[in-house]
Amino acid sequence: MNTLINSSIVVAILSVLSCSYMLDVETREADHIQAKMLDDAIKEERQRVRFELSARKVCGENAGFVDLGNGSIQCKTKRGANTIVATMENFK
Repeated sequence: MNTLINSSIVVAILSVLSCSYMLDVETREADHIQAKMLDDAIKEERQRVRFELSARKVCGENAGFVDLGNGSIQCKTKRGANTIVATMENFK
């Protein structure tokens, strides 16, 4: 009786393990999608940092700036008063 139960448990475990290779296909696809999303996020972050460094060079180290969305920035003094509008075409 115990041999029959043990044999059926072994057969059940082996059948479950024999189907586990099918799970790997979805994992690889998900890993590829996740890697692409991570690469895109890194690219966007590098672009943002590059834009901010360029804006700091144009406006000044202690000055603030606001992205106007059309390739231009509005430089501001450290107290918030508007100063110049600069074009940042190469850095968008």
